[in-house]
Amino acid sequence: MPFEYEEIGSFNDGLALIADEDDYGYVSTSGEIKIPLKYSLAFDFNEGIAVVKDNLNYGIINTAGNIQVAFQYKWIESFGPMGLYRAKNDSLYGLINTKGDTVLPFEYDRIGEFHDGLIMIVKGQKYGFANTNGEIQIALKYQFSEGTVVWGNFKDGFAKFAYKNLIGIMDKKGKRIFPSIFQDIALYNDSGLIAVKKRGAWGYSDQRIKLRIPYKYKSAQSFVGNTAIVLDEEGWTFIDLEAKLKVEEHYDVIETLDGVGYLIKKQNLFGILDFDLNPIVALRYKKIKFFNEFSYQLIAEDEIQYYNWKTGQLISVKK
Repeated sequence: MPFEYEEIGSFNDGLALIADEDDYGYVSTSGEIKIPLKYSLAFDFNEGIAVVKDNLNYGIINTAGNIQVAFQYKWIESFGPMGLYRAKNDSLYGLINTKGDTVLPFEYDRIGEFHDGLIMIVKGQKYGFANTNGEIQIALKYQFSEGTVVWGNFKDGFAKFAYKNLIGIMDKKGKRIFPSIFQDIALYNDSGLIAVKKRGAWGYSDQRIKLRIPYKYKSAQSFVGNTAIVLDEEGWTFIDLEAKLKVEEHYDVIETLDGVGYLIKKQNLFGILDFDLNPIVALRYKKIKFFNEFSYQLIAEDEIQYYNWKTGQLISVKK
């Protein structure tokens, strides 16, 4: 392939995106230009189709360069889940499929992303949720603000909602599980104590909305099993269901590492605890970074190590 392109992408579906100073096209693995450089913007192929833009509008083409969805939209997201794409027609948003059929009408001021199979839809100052068939699952009756797109999506079957600037919890059928009586609510689950905020402080409520641990923390996370992470006057630490400290230490940072345990930081040094709060990586590293699916990179003053959390193996590499 000649050295004449400003950009060459990775190969997907046998084609790679290429660009010169003005236009985009696609090239095969043999270096042959399969789709001419004629688009003002283009994205990688995915499952045989790609989003491209002519001088004015967005459309979708297939690997033969044939138009799959007509160039009539002001915007189409580059990849859509479950064969659905968010698109903008004039000033309003809707959903289309890979054939260009309208799945959700173009009548919304804003559309979010799919979470737990539901997508947030906004019209005026109200929002609700639609499913992957474009059906309204939860009516547009909740008060929308810019922050709603960050904290208002579903996770594990539940979502926060706001009413008169107070926060509650609803399920995927729109049933209100927690009333909107709190300043904030941490991640909700239906089996443990939930961190809730009132009068500027955090405490814990049970599933019957009964306060079990008083409002006394600067920040808090909901219980997972019999352990919760809280921030008190001394720093971040762990408590049990009776609000007793599970460790004597306080930390500058505690973060949950899925499947592994907890990343801890104190006095600019990092370590890892398992879920029983036993140290599995000593608190002595300048940095700990995700490396791959099973490993973390541990950076010390004089060496770099790799910790495989599946096997517990620690591999050292001298700097």
